Amino acid sequence: MIKQKIRELAADRRGFAAVAALFGALAGTVNGFIGSGGGILLIYGMELLLGEEQDTKDRFTTAVVSILPMSAISAYIYYRNSGASVADAAPYLSAALFGGVFGAWLMTVITPKILKTVFAVLIVWAGYRAFFGS
Repeated sequence: MIKQKIRELAADRRGFAAVAALFGALAGTVNGFIGSGGGILLIYGMELLLGEEQDTKDRFTTAVVSILPMSAISAYIYYRNSGASVADAAPYLSAALFGGVFGAWLMTVITPKILKTVFAVLIVWAGYRAFFGS
């Protein structure tokens, strides 16, 4: 029912822009609040708004491109307000950059079904860790 209402609202250009802005604002809020998760909302929003007009890999790519500025702004605000240390992140950065390159390449060679499965498993794992992990 909610999906249908969102699709009806987004049927014209102004409604589409409003729903896209809403998902963008929610994604930015979630990303700033917990440091991740904004991309998940963007992928869901694009799926609702674009349906099959945009394929799975394009939705994931668009979400990743959107995460960079959201994360950069969040990191800046964290740094200004709490003194988050770049030095604390340094040991992870080179490996994370390599992982980003590898992951981007991997997305080009796997099927959309595998991509969705990996994504779902990571979300379930993150949820489990949030509730029960230490």
